Amino acid sequence: MISCLEKFGEPGTSAGAMKIAKTILSLAFAALLITGVALSPATAQDRISGGSLATSFLKSRAQVRILRHDDSVHGGCRAKAFSGISVVKAPARGGRNSETGVASETKWQEDWGLDRCGEEVRYRVFFTDVGDAGAYFAFKLLN
Repeated sequence: MISCLEKFGEPGTSAGAMKIAKTILSLAFAALLITGVALSPATAQDRISGGSLATSFLKSRAQVRILRHDDSVHGGCRAKAFSGISVVKAPARGGRNSETGVASETKWQEDWGLDRCGEEVRYRVFFTDVGDAGAYFAFKLLN
């Protein structure tokens, strides 16, 4: 599975300052997008018809990371597009922690198709939703 970390420049350099400024602007824009998404009601059917059970924000982050990874491994193709998403393992909700009473995480898996210059490749995306603590994902190339 792939685990990605984003790197930022040194704070004392002009390149570092530029990266930090871009990050702050990106986060502000993302907050606006999240607020808009959170305020628009979505039914379970809306989420299923879109293919993914992930929120729009989480789905977009996964797409960016998958494309970055795919470019690093198969950089010769620049005409890439996601071609389909299917849930392969339905969400499994855990119970509550007996000591804290906090709800456990919810996990599910999806297969995402990627058209790489006419070649269909599949990625398995592993999602984990931990409620108020957020959500995260990992992925691996299937073929």
